[in-house]
Amino acid sequence: MALIGIDVGTSATKGLVISDDGAELGAARGSYSVTYPGDGRAELDSRTVWETVRTILGTLASAARDHGGEVRALAFSVSGNEATPVDAASNALYPTMMGTDSRSASVVDWWEQNVGRLPIYEITGIPAHPMHPLVRLMWLRDHEPEVFRQTDKMLCWQELMGLWLGAPPAADLSIASCTMAFDIRDRAWSERMLSAAGIDGKLFPRAVPSGTALGEMSPALTRELGFGRPPVIVAGGFDQPTAAFGAGQIAAGDAGVGSGSWE
Repeated sequence: MALIGIDVGTSATKGLVISDDGAELGAARGSYSVTYPGDGRAELDSRTVWETVRTILGTLASAARDHGGEVRALAFSVSGNEATPVDAASNALYPTMMGTDSRSASVVDWWEQNVGRLPIYEITGIPAHPMHPLVRLMWLRDHEPEVFRQTDKMLCWQELMGLWLGAPPAADLSIASCTMAFDIRDRAWSERMLSAAGIDGKLFPRAVPSGTALGEMSPALTRELGFGRPPVIVAGGFDQPTAAFGAGQIAAGDAGVGSGSWE
């Protein structure tokens, strides 16, 4: 048996396939570039990321075959706040606004004046910031009404890549906690935050624990990418806690330093 981990980051996607005893069978990487069209905007075409993920999966499937392994499951770790609006047919409607994109700063001002910093933090565990998907949805509603009208779901990289691979979209709890729409104590989408935003909670996918099996890769992609059987797509996590767990930071007092091209 073999397992695949895919990390979708700001400037590159990386992949690793390992055997069931933890031995590395293969690795792959693909880079891309964020565009900066002006006015504080930083964007990435989700289709570019998708093609990179597909290429990496094909490479890793081949590496597993070369070692006599069959890939049984895959999961994503992803940068936390980038989200893409998709329509009911799963088509991306708008470029992904990256974490460094500041166009929705005025929406944060509204939150701080009308809800307050402390209530936001107490509910969501994160400070108000332009990069959070709930804030992005409000910006789209106010500035791109036709895009907002067509939006069926707002999906972070994990949910979007999983959806395009063939699984129903689902956010693990760590990614849901990056949206500014999630109650970290109730472990559910926050009615108070959604009501204040005037955003329908149906625009976010269901939230599940990491490790939840979400579905299988579509038969067409299974054949195209060279898998012997459809691997199970499993809920992964936000890249920072995922990296902390991988580094063994599991007890009170453990610490680490994480950095990347986001900085």
